[in-house]
Amino acid sequence: MVYIIRDDEGKVLSIHEKPFSPEQESLALDNPEIQDFLARCDKNESLMFLSSDLQLIRVIEDLVDILLSKNIINITDFPPKVIDKLMSRQSVRKRLKNASGMEFNNDVSSL
Repeated sequence: MVYIIRDDEGKVLSIHEKPFSPEQESLALDNPEIQDFLARCDKNESLMFLSSDLQLIRVIEDLVDILLSKNIINITDFPPKVIDKLMSRQSVRKRLKNASGMEFNNDVSSL
C-alpha cells in the first residue's frame, strides 16, 4: 500500500510510503491509477533528460566552434561524416539567425 495525494481533478499527484494525515487515501501498488502516475513520472523524467541532452549538445557545438576559431583544432581533424554534420548544423543556425534576428552568443563566460 502507498498513500496518495490527488490534485483538483482527482488525478494522483504524489505517492508516499507513510500517511501524514489520518484521512489520507491509500491504494495498492498495482492499482491502475498508481501505474498511470508512475508512467507520467517516467515520461516527465525522460523529457527532462532529453531537454538536458539538447542543452548539452548546444554546449558541445559551441565548444567546437570556439576550439575551431582559436585554431586549437581544425575541421579536418574530424571524420568526414562529423564534418558534414557540423557544417549542416552551422548552416541551420545561420539561417535561423538571419530569419529571426536571433543572436547566438559564443561567450562561454555567460554560461
